[in-house]
Amino acid sequence: MVLDTEQPALETYRPSRTRALWAIGLLALTGAALLYQAFVVATGIAMTANLESVTDADIDRWASAFDSAGLLVSAVSIAAAVAFLAWLSRAVENTPALGGGSPDFSPREAIGWWFVPIANFVRGYQIVADLWQRMGGGSTRLVLVWWILWLGSEAVGLAFGVLPAPTTIEAVQTRLALEGVSLVASAIAAGLGIWIIRQTEQLIRARATGAPAPTLQPAG
Repeated sequence: MVLDTEQPALETYRPSRTRALWAIGLLALTGAALLYQAFVVATGIAMTANLESVTDADIDRWASAFDSAGLLVSAVSIAAAVAFLAWLSRAVENTPALGGGSPDFSPREAIGWWFVPIANFVRGYQIVADLWQRMGGGSTRLVLVWWILWLGSEAVGLAFGVLPAPTTIEAVQTRLALEGVSLVASAIAAGLGIWIIRQTEQLIRARATGAPAPTLQPAG
């Protein structure tokens, strides 16, 4: 989908296209960084399966690559989260002007709820799903899949932060395997996030210009 740059017809509508493009670009970088870290994790699993041929220097290089990948993921993820929330807030703000009625959440709440512990496990999904339906996106099934993947990967990351370090090779391999799966799930969630933004923007654009509602493209 190519997002149109033409100015919308509604005077009270403030375009969210630029914010959408920033969010899409940064989510794409996040997905790439996550897959890179998953690759590093996979090399770690391979190393544990052949320890007799692994030197201390090999382990140090792997640890350095893993830490660097983690820092990269953290940096781009934070930037992507800021861009996504900026887009989401603007899209929610535009909902009444686009004929979507009064959203269940205000533009400020579309940002603020994400920082409320426990409540954000539910509110984040509800905000995006409400916008999706009000713009005419229909079923929220893929929005729910996106949310479950993101929430599940976050839960695995939090668990690793509190669990004791593994003490056997088998435990290390299991932990690395779980971390790899979590990273791939996060990358898929980033891809679905891009799809949600693109399709929502297409629906928003159609409403703003009075064009027929577009046919949504399948995710992936």
